[in-house]
Amino acid sequence: MSRLDEIYDGWKNYIFRTPEIELMAKERMSICVECEFLSIFDICEVCYCPAQKKVRSPKSHCLKNKWKDNHIQLQVEKKNTEKLKENVSVSNIISFDQEGNFISNTPKFDNYINSSLKQSIPNSSQQTTI
Repeated sequence: MSRLDEIYDGWKNYIFRTPEIELMAKERMSICVECEFLSIFDICEVCYCPAQKKVRSPKSHCLKNKWKDNHIQLQVEKKNTEKLKENVSVSNIISFDQEGNFISNTPKFDNYINSSLKQSIPNSSQQTTI
């Protein structure tokens, strides 16, 4: 993970908080507040990162090797991977039956899409010759 990805991840997790990330952040920040390198503005004087954001980036690490939370990082990464796998499966969202009708898990949406498709696609008997 690049440094820019870590920064983005930290800010994203700071804004959109989850229990797993907050547990990790709490443990990491408890170490940071005791660290001689943390400024009064919550900036790490080793990496110059805002501590409140860096502690929320699962793949970030302390350059002084003070964080010993690999088990939490792995749990967060595993959960994020599982969520991604659930969301990526397009076949669970969109498919067509044998007659070419749109099918999803939402019947009202199916009816809307199918009626729109029938209006926009000409019937084979209505085809025009060029």
